[in-house]
Amino acid sequence: MPVGLFSCTHRTTLFDYINRANLCSAPGSLSGDQVYALVAWLLAKNEIIGNDAVMNAVTLPAVEMPAQHIVVSDNRQGGARSQIVVIDLLTAAS
Repeated sequence: MPVGLFSCTHRTTLFDYINRANLCSAPGSLSGDQVYALVAWLLAKNEIIGNDAVMNAVTLPAVEMPAQHIVVSDNRQGGARSQIVVIDLLTAAS
């Protein structure tokens, strides 16, 4: 059963968020392997990777997230480069 990762466009952001915010009473207390295991579980539950997939620093960047196609690169000049997320709910669901 999916747990709501469709709108997450960057797999490394998912890792970073879990790594920083895990366990409200003890943030940052999970080991790197535990964070990768949790990311793998979430991705598998959302049918983004297989249940037997191994997640680590090499395999995580290779994961293709379902919402990647709705991220538009910001090619404006000046300032820090960033990305603009454009969500069209009708096409994102297909």
